[in-house]
Amino acid sequence: PDGYRGACHRHDPKQQFLLSHSEASPGLAKGRIGAGEWTITLSFHSIVTEECTYHLEAWIPEEEEKS
Repeated sequence: PDGYRGACHRHDPKQQFLLSHSEASPGLAKGRIGAGEWTITLSFHSIVTEECTYHLEAWIPEEEEKS
C-alpha cells in the first residue's frame, strides 16, 4: 500500500528477510506496515537443480497489531 519496499539479491541456499516499521534486511526499506493487500514477488534468476522449494510466511507481531 505504501509503494515499493526494495529488493534483496542473495546467493545463500537458505534466506530469511525482515521488513518492519523499525528494521529491514539490507536492500529493503523499513517503515510503516500498512493494512491492505500486499504483493510479494519472487524472482528466480538461475535454478540449477532439479527441484526448488520455498516457504513464504508473513505475519504481524502481536505488539504491532494493538498499535
